[in-house]
Parts: sequence; structure tokens; C-alpha cells
Amino acid sequence: MLQTMPRDFRKGFDSARRRLLKQLATGALVASAASPLSALLRRNGAEAGTRQLDEASRTVREGRVLELAQLLQTTPREKVFDVTVEQIQKGATHREVLGGTLLAGIRDVNPRPAGTKFHVVLMISSALELAQASAREELWLPVFFNIHTLKNSQERDIREGDWELPPAPAPATDDPAEARKALAATVEAWDEKQADRAATAAAQLLDLDDLFEILWPIGARDFRNVGHKMIHTSQIYRALKMMDGQHRVPVVRSLVYGLLWGTPGTTTAAFDENRKRIHELPSGWDSGRLDPEASRELLTLLRTASSEQALSTVIELIRRGVSPASIWDGLRLIASEILFRLARSRVRNAQLLGVHPLTTLNAYYVAYERTRRDETRRLLLLQAVAWMPLFRESLKKLKGLSMEGAGFDGLEEPADPITVRQAVLQADTDYVRSASMVLRVAREPEQAEQFIDQCRSLVLHKSLEHHNHKYSVAAFEEFRHTHPRWSPYLLATCLSYLPTPGNEDSDVYKRTRAALSRLRA
Repeated sequence: MLQTMPRDFRKGFDSARRRLLKQLATGALVASAASPLSALLRRNGAEAGTRQLDEASRTVREGRVLELAQLLQTTPREKVFDVTVEQIQKGATHREVLGGTLLAGIRDVNPRPAGTKFHVVLMISSALELAQASAREELWLPVFFNIHTLKNSQERDIREGDWELPPAPAPATDDPAEARKALAATVEAWDEKQADRAATAAAQLLDLDDLFEILWPIGARDFRNVGHKMIHTSQIYRALKMMDGQHRVPVVRSLVYGLLWGTPGTTTAAFDENRKRIHELPSGWDSGRLDPEASRELLTLLRTASSEQALSTVIELIRRGVSPASIWDGLRLIASEILFRLARSRVRNAQLLGVHPLTTLNAYYVAYERTRRDETRRLLLLQAVAWMPLFRESLKKLKGLSMEGAGFDGLEEPADPITVRQAVLQADTDYVRSASMVLRVAREPEQAEQFIDQCRSLVLHKSLEHHNHKYSVAAFEEFRHTHPRWSPYLLATCLSYLPTPGNEDSDVYKRTRAALSRLRA
């Protein structure tokens, strides 16, 4: 029974969310329920919005995505929002527009290094998740933000050499078994030229999940550029699911090209060791008991431990019968605490870099849940453990992270009842006090869902950059995977980083609102 608790707990959130959506219609949201855009779309676009949501469940039209990609790629920044609205009026769905943005970014933005200018691709599935989880009047906000990110990415790419994805080479083979073997061998060998041919064939011939059985370990191989290769791999997998696997060849070619940036060395050392270490996990390693105190033990250890020390402890915990679910919880806690501690740093954009322990962990967990290979699951867990001390030490050096003092598991929840509104508004003046209040409200599924919806609206209305979108989706997803003992801490971290009610609405939101004013039923 204990092992099923997190899943059952998540079911409670689903029913609570359905109840909550009725309440949200009354204007309970702090940040956005009565916004000008909400009123505008309710007046001019309610029927169109319903139509868009209905169409979202249909198969994405391949030719439409290609047409949208061409439009988005070539339309100047100052006209692209209006052009997008014209396409929505012609029936384009949010999935199709996101697919077009993805394909435009794939063709026109260098994936090396993964990160920086490539975030038009690295936030694509985050934008989809935000859109589909949002109230109807906010559906298009993350879609337009992604278009805005595309234009930023293109402009930076032009300054850095104006890269374009070259034409696809002749496929290495037309036999699926040979394609699988060729791709595995060439990415393993860092053979860029032959890997492009192999990727072209494999993308055409293999089932998506079979294809990614080869690519999941490669995404996890290299810590270079603070984990973005793993994020890249996960976002592409989810984006291809969104598009029903369409346009797979250019998307997979770009991914493989990005994954082969660099050379083996110190950033791949943990991978080489963990490939050997997977056999130290016992048979039945993934069927242990949930143990929230083991999660706390791992949190405490990871504040100071090396990768080797952390791995030894994790292997011993699993041998003692602790479930990997409790290991993942410990990793979620340390990743969240690192971000929370970085709110104190005086170094510029400290938290901007500090979101990556959690966003990378989220990418690892996507792979861990989807791979069918036991050895890959073992490897992904061990790699996720090994990378946390690497993140910690990098952030200490680059962004002034301090692990001194009590951790956020020492936050004290208020004794008096707290409303979600109080907890959110408190973040404008005291993020630590706000975090303590969030711990209290997040114990109740319905209040936790209300808090998540308010944070989501704050991101959509006030965010100035793409990391807010990636982080919020990752945090909300990992919250739902986490044991109820610890899940509130993932939400308590959020408003130390995400926009708060006192922030002004972003220029992107204002431009989106102006563009969408043209929508008619």
C-alpha cells in the first residue's frame, strides 16, 4: 500500500483540480482571473477558444506544421504575432503553432551548445504543458512566448554565425535492425558524420520509443553545459509525442548533432563509472519500500558529499530495501533547496542557473519512466545521483551558492490557518516567510492545486525569460511524483524564483494581449 501512495495522492489532486476550476471562475486568482486579457477573450473569443481546445485532441496536420514553420521562421519579429493570429483565425491549433515553432528552431538555430540561444526548442514541451493546464483564456500565452523566444534565438544565432541545419544525408540503411545498430555505434563513438546518416535512417525506420532507447543514455552521458543535453533529449521526445512523430528526421538529426558536441573527458567520467556500477544494484532493486526518512538522509548527505560518496550511500540504501522512489525524492529535495539557497546570492542571475538541477532531474525522470530497459533505468538513477554534487559545486563556484546554515527542511509551518492568497502575496516582501506559509497550504490537495494555478498564471503574465516556464512545469510535475511528506517543499521553493504578484506584467504578455484582441468567434 505504501508503494502506491504517491500515485493515489496524485489522483486526489486530479479530482481537486476539477472542483477548483469551478471556483476559479469566480475570480479567486490573485494574479490573473480578472485580467484584461481574460475579459477580452471571454468577450471576443470564447467560442473560438472552445473550438481550439476541442481541436487540440486531434492529430496534428503535418502540412500545416510545415507551413507554420516557414511563416514563423521568415516573418520579422514586429509582424510575427499578427501573422500568428491570422493563422489561428484560419484554424491553426496551439499544438500546430508549437510544432511550427519547434521546426523553425530546429532548422534555423544551432543546437550547440544546448542551452543559451537554443531555448526555443528546450522549452517547447514546457510551453505545451503550460498551455494545456491553463484556463482557456490563457491557452495562447505560452505559445506566443515561445514565438518570442524563437525570434530571440534567431537573432542570437545570426550574430554567432547564422547556422542552418544542412540537408539530410543519404540514410545509412533501409533495414530497421541495421539502423538501430548503426545509430547506437556512431553516437557511442562520437562519430558526427556517420551519426547523421544513421540518425536519418533511424528516425524514418524506428518506433519513437525504440529510437529513444538508444538516445536516453547519450543524453545522460555528458554533464557539459550544466545538464542541458539531458533536457534537450527529454524535450525532443515529448515534442515528437506532441506532433505524433511528424517531422522526425530534422528534429532527430538536430538532437544527435547537439548531443555529439564536445569530446569525452571529465564531464563524461561519471557516466563511464556508472556503466560499471549498475551491477552493484541488487536484483529486485526497484521494488523496495517507500522511506521518507531515507529521502531526508540523502538530502542531508548531498549538501556536502562527493558524487562517489552519494553513489555509495544510494547503493547501500537500495540494498537495505529502500525504494528508488525515495531516492528520487531526496534528489528533488536537494535540487529544490539549491535553488532556494541561491535566492540569497548576490551574484547576478544566480537562480537563473540554479533552476537546472531540478529541470535536469525532471528530464532524467521522464527518461526513467519511459525506458523499458532495466540497465538504462539503473544507469539513469545513478547518473542523476552523481550529477547533484556536480551541480552543487558548479553553482558554488559560479553563482555564490552557500550550503551553510539550516536547510529548507527546517522551515517552520505557521500554526494558524493560511490561505493561498496570503502565501502568494507574502512572496512580494519575504520569500522565506512565504515558503513557510506554502508548506502549510500545500498539505491540502485542493489548496496545492490552487497555488499551482496561481504560480502558472504569474509565469504566463509576468515572466521575462524562458527559464520560468521550464522550471515551473518541472516543479509541478515533480511535486506530483513526490511522497506527500516532502512534496510541499517543492512548491515552497517556487516563489523564491518565479514572478510574484508585485511584478509588472511583461512586455511579451502585453504584446500578446494586443495581438489576440483581433480574435473573433
